[in-house]
Amino acid sequence: MTLVTKEYNIIVKALGFFTLFVIFSHFFCCEAIASDYNFENALKKANTFDNINSDSTLYYAKIAFNEAKKERDKQLELKALIFLAKANLKAGKQADAIINCAAAIDIVKNNNIALAEVLMYYGVAYQAAGYSSESINYLLEAQDEIVKNQNFDLAIDLDYYTALAYIEIKKYDIGIKYLNNSIRKSIDHEYPVGAFKSYILLSNLFQRADSIQKYLALAESVIEEAPELAYEKAALRNNQALVNKAIGEFELAHKQYSDAINIARSNRFDTYLANFNNNFAYLLMAEHKYDSAGIVLAEALQIAKEIGNLDLQASVYDSYADYFAAVGRHDLAFVYQDSSFV
Repeated sequence: MTLVTKEYNIIVKALGFFTLFVIFSHFFCCEAIASDYNFENALKKANTFDNINSDSTLYYAKIAFNEAKKERDKQLELKALIFLAKANLKAGKQADAIINCAAAIDIVKNNNIALAEVLMYYGVAYQAAGYSSESINYLLEAQDEIVKNQNFDLAIDLDYYTALAYIEIKKYDIGIKYLNNSIRKSIDHEYPVGAFKSYILLSNLFQRADSIQKYLALAESVIEEAPELAYEKAALRNNQALVNKAIGEFELAHKQYSDAINIARSNRFDTYLANFNNNFAYLLMAEHKYDSAGIVLAEALQIAKEIGNLDLQASVYDSYADYFAAVGRHDLAFVYQDSSFV
C-alpha cells in the first residue's frame, strides 16, 4: 500500500468522504494567507498562542509554512510541518496532523533529513486517531532512528509517547519500562518536562490512593525545581484535586482547584480553564454548593464556546445534566443528556 493510499484510508475513516476533497486539495500545502510576516516571526507568533488559542496558533503556523515554501527551504518547511502537526494534535484535529506528517515524511525522504521526530509525531497522530497498531509501528521505527542521533530531548519524548501507545493497548509492563527510561534520561539530561509527563502518566496507572499520591508527589518535586512550568503546574493541581475529592479531602481539593484555575486564568490557558471549572463544579456539588457549581459551569461553557471546542462543550453539557439531576430538575437533566437539544 502506498503512503498516499494509506493516508486516504485513514482520513476517510476519520472525517468521512464529504470533506475529503477539501482535505486533499491541501495535502502537501497550506492555504495561502496574505502576510507581512517572515518565517521566524510567524513561527514565534504561533508559539505565543500555544496552549492559549489553537486557531491563532494554527493560523500563524500556516503562514510560517507558506513563507518556508516561498524560500524553498526544506528544513524550514519541515520545522513548520512538525509544529503544525503538534498544534493540530492539541486542537484535536488528528486527521490534519496525519496530513502534516505525511508531507513531512515526503520532505525527509527526498532530502536526506533526520527522520525520527517526524515518525514520532506520525505515531502520536495515529494513536490519537485510534489506530494503536499503526501508532506503535511508527514509534518503534522512530526508536530505531533515534539511535542514529544524540537528540536526548527527542529521545525522552519518544519514550513517553511509546509508553502511552503500549498503555493504550493494556501492555502496561512495556509501557512502564519506557516511562522509567524517559524519567532516567530526563534526570540525566535536565529535561524536567519529560520527567513530569512520565510521573503524571504513572500516577494514572494505579487505583490505590497511596500509589497515585506517590507519583503526584514526584511530579510536585519537578515543579518545585522548575517553577517556570506554569502549564504543568496547573495540570498537576487539577490532578491532585481530583484525587483528594475522591478520598473525601474536600478542603484540600478546593484549594488545589482554585490554584489550578488561577494559574490557567492568569496565563490564558483557556482549554485548561474550562476543563478545571468543569471539574471544580463536581466538587462544589459534592459540597452541596449548587449555586456556585452553576456559576462555574456557566463559565466553563462560555469558554468552550468562545474557543470553539465542541468536545469540551459536550463534556460541559454532560456536567449540566448531572447538575440538574442533583438539584431535582430532571426535565432539564434529560435535555442536557442529549446536547443536540441545547
